[in-house]
Amino acid sequence: MTYLDGSIIELPHTEKFEKEYGTYVNQHKTLRITVRVLMLCDVLNEMVIDGLLKKFGTGEREMRDDLILYERLSVFRYSVFMPLYFRRWGIQTRYDVLKNCLRLENFSGLSEIVIQQDFFITLIISNMEALLREEVNKEVKAKYIVRKYQVNISACVNLLRDKIIDLLLGQTPQNRLFDKNIYSKH
Repeated sequence: MTYLDGSIIELPHTEKFEKEYGTYVNQHKTLRITVRVLMLCDVLNEMVIDGLLKKFGTGEREMRDDLILYERLSVFRYSVFMPLYFRRWGIQTRYDVLKNCLRLENFSGLSEIVIQQDFFITLIISNMEALLREEVNKEVKAKYIVRKYQVNISACVNLLRDKIIDLLLGQTPQNRLFDKNIYSKH
């Protein structure tokens, strides 16, 4: 089940980005440079399928045509629509992980290409975190049948951040990646 949803992220304040993306003044009267983010997510598997960055004033409808694919709205009865609607909150969880755990707005440089590169690598790392967390959750569920435990997302992200290069180079087997206790009672 896929959902399309947008958010905004802040860019570093540079003259080039100010000219390219424009500025706005927030409620605290602080000048900001932001871009619109649009993501297509598989909410059942917590995976990002595609993402896009555009100028802040760009609408989601305008942006969706630039994605790989997108969901078209269908007319559903209320009894069918409401359970589907509440499933879309999975995409909000992905935005939370991207912005708060993976620090999406912490860019490694000040050029357009670096911003794009950092954005897409963060989406890839987000997907890796979701895949690895799902594997560990299966192991935890089998090991702790009586109590309900689940992987702590922040701990998983921090561990992945420390081991991603070794993991990508095949120097750390996946089964040794989670030797640390990264799950907690839920």
